[in-house]
Amino acid sequence: MPRRSTTTRLTAATVASLLCAIGGTGCRYTAEPVFPRDIGTVEVPIFQNKSFYRGAEFDLTEALVKEIERRTPYKVVQSHGDSLLTGEVISVKARRLSRSRHAGFLQQMEIAVTVNYTWQDLRSGQKLTDRQGFTRAARYAPASPVGEQFATGQHQAAQSLARAMVDSMGGTW
Repeated sequence: MPRRSTTTRLTAATVASLLCAIGGTGCRYTAEPVFPRDIGTVEVPIFQNKSFYRGAEFDLTEALVKEIERRTPYKVVQSHGDSLLTGEVISVKARRLSRSRHAGFLQQMEIAVTVNYTWQDLRSGQKLTDRQGFTRAARYAPASPVGEQFATGQHQAAQSLARAMVDSMGGTW
């Protein structure tokens, strides 16, 4: 059986890509969320904080505003928006994941931030997203040589939560 040259061998994915390029439209696959097009602006007031940890609401709100501006077609505004995204931090929990065997120092911790939030269309009053007990976590290493602080873990958890919240603003297939 004759061997084929690797330069002339076309895979199914290559053929599909070429057909999409030649055909123009109709072959636009994406894993990105599809956001409602009739909304242009979102108001995002500072979240309420019902947890023991002060400042978690500021970190989360800032991360959320930046994520909306970066990944969605929406503009975040202070007032008179098409929609309103409100919420509250209901808990921030720290959990020990590991200790060193010799000295007993904390090596790795996990911070879990849980929120309730609602995204509402202010023109129609319709709730676009309403999530309760929405949680994301992040890990940090307080032990030497890394020596990260609690705030580092809380910030990473807020970033993860903001990404997941923006994902939930997109449509599902």
